[in-house]
Amino acid sequence: MVSNSYVGYVYSKYVSLLMKKILQYYKLSQIIIHFHDTRGFGLSNVVAALDAGLVKFDASIRGLRGCPYALGALRVSENMATEDFLNLLESMWYETFINKENLQTLCQLIPNWLPNEHLL
Repeated sequence: MVSNSYVGYVYSKYVSLLMKKILQYYKLSQIIIHFHDTRGFGLSNVVAALDAGLVKFDASIRGLRGCPYALGALRVSENMATEDFLNLLESMWYETFINKENLQTLCQLIPNWLPNEHLL
């Protein structure tokens, strides 16, 4: 059970334990996971989920938006940025099939479309 003080973020050891438990009840193909980068745990949680066997993830370009429930977070509680996630996967030799140049171009255009948005 996760207490209210942990709503909006979780640490890697908990991700490992939770994913193993979930995989006892659900097929791997049914699970898509989304992490926030609150308190800087986003990428380490991805590694923990990968180690548990997960293969489908959701991220947000430039970390757009965030979690309104991570009260008291020491830093802005943004979504995990797609470009950071991509760099992590490539550093671990995963094939992503994402065109990195197109993603970088899109990331550069977003501030023009959303000038009042907090971006990474």
